[in-house]
Amino acid sequence: MTARPLLLFPLVVAACGGGARAPHVLVLAPDSSVEVPHGAVLEIRYVDDIAPDSGATSIYADADGDPRTEADRILIAADRPGAAGSEQSVSWDTGTAPPGRYFLLAVAEEGGRRAVAVASLPIIVNAPPVVGILAPATETVVRPGGRLEVDYVDDDPDNVATTVLVLDGDGDTTTTGDQFVLGPARPDQDGSRQDAVNFVDAVPDELYFVIATTSDGKNPPVSAIAPGRVRVERGTFNEIRGPGDTDQAQHVATFADGAFVVAGRFDAPITLAEGTADETTLDADGEDIFLAKYDPRGRLLARGVTPLRDTPRARPLRAPACPSGARGHWGSGADGARQPWRAPAASSRRPEGA
Repeated sequence: MTARPLLLFPLVVAACGGGARAPHVLVLAPDSSVEVPHGAVLEIRYVDDIAPDSGATSIYADADGDPRTEADRILIAADRPGAAGSEQSVSWDTGTAPPGRYFLLAVAEEGGRRAVAVASLPIIVNAPPVVGILAPATETVVRPGGRLEVDYVDDDPDNVATTVLVLDGDGDTTTTGDQFVLGPARPDQDGSRQDAVNFVDAVPDELYFVIATTSDGKNPPVSAIAPGRVRVERGTFNEIRGPGDTDQAQHVATFADGAFVVAGRFDAPITLAEGTADETTLDADGEDIFLAKYDPRGRLLARGVTPLRDTPRARPLRAPACPSGARGHWGSGADGARQPWRAPAASSRRPEGA
C-alpha cells in the first residue's frame, strides 16, 4: 500500500531572488496518529524535490503544530541534503523529548526560499510510570503468616498504572524463581502514599528484598527496591503465658511431618496467632485447658478449650475460619519478661509422661 502524506502544503515563509522556485516537501510517515513509549525509536519518512547540492531539509517535533512558532520545536534531524524527489527516512529517539503530544514538521530550504510541511495527526510520546518504596526502611522480621506493611508511592501522568509488590531473594527483577507476590496488583494513586498490609504466607525462611514493580502497558515496567530488607523466620519456642496467674503452656508434641500441638492451662483470656488472619482469643471460665495445633511453619490449624475438671462445658477442637500464620499471645524470654510467643522450631519433644 502506498503511504499517504498526513498533511502536505508548501508554505513559503520567505522568498527572495526574483523568479526563484519554492521547494516542496511532504511528510509521508507515520501516516496515522500513533502512541509510543518514551524512548521508543520512531521512523519518519519524507520526500523533497531539492537537488542534492542546492538545499537541505530539517525535521522537527513541534508541540503545537503551528509552523509560525519555533520556540516549541525539538530538532530531530538538521540540514539533510535534498534527494530530488526520492523518499528519505530519519530515526527519532523519542527519549530526547519530554513526554507529550507532537506534530512532525519538515522545513525545506533551497535558494533562499523555504517550504514547511506539517503532519496533521499527532505523535503521542507516552510518559512512563514512576514508583518508590518508603518502608520498610530498616530490616524487619516477619513470622510466617504475619503482617508486613509496605509504604510506597506510584504515579502515571497519562495512564492508569498498576503496582505489584513482591519479596525477592536476590534483588534482581529479571529473575522470578525467587519471588513471592504480596497480594494483588493495585492501581496507582497519582503520587499519593499507599500503605499496603500483606500477609506473608507460604514463604521460605530467608532474607528478602521488597520490590515494587509498576506497569502502564505502554512503557517498560519500572521497579523500586525498599531501603530495608525483610527476614522471614519462625523463631524459637519458649513458653506460653497469658495475663492470668496460671496461664502457661505446659506440653508440646510434634508429629512426623513437623506439625505440633501445644497444651496448657489458663484462667484469663489468651490470644493465639496474634497479628495474623487466624488471630483467635480463647476465653476462660475458671481454670481451663487449651489445645492449639500448628502446621510445620507455625500456621494455626485448630484450637480448643476444655475445663480443667470434667464438666459439660467441654468444647471440641475446631478449625479456624481463615488459615494463615500463627503466633501466640505471650512468651517469656530468658529474663522472664513477657513477649509475643513464637512458633516452635522442629523438635522431638513429647508431652511429659508420654
